[in-house]
Amino acid sequence: MVFTSFVFLFAFLPLMLLGFYVLRFYQQDFLAKVFLILGSLFFYGFWNPSYLVLLLGSIGVNFLIGKIILNANKFLLSSSLNLSGGGGKIAFI
Repeated sequence: MVFTSFVFLFAFLPLMLLGFYVLRFYQQDFLAKVFLILGSLFFYGFWNPSYLVLLLGSIGVNFLIGKIILNANKFLLSSSLNLSGGGGKIAFI
């Protein structure tokens, strides 16, 4: 599914917007965010499921690097992890 396809424009996008705003109307902010995340993963996995594995791996690595940077006390360590994480992601692509 691509952004210009009829399936996206007339089915996926309206359903995602409707679901998000209905959840927000009932003040279910956390569920609205989860709904958008799951919808995004479905969108990326719809075209080629192997890309979904790549995306989930990238999210996991970013999360772990972020946790390490958050817990690091030294500026040099956090800067080096930030740069190596970005460089590693570019090399992986």
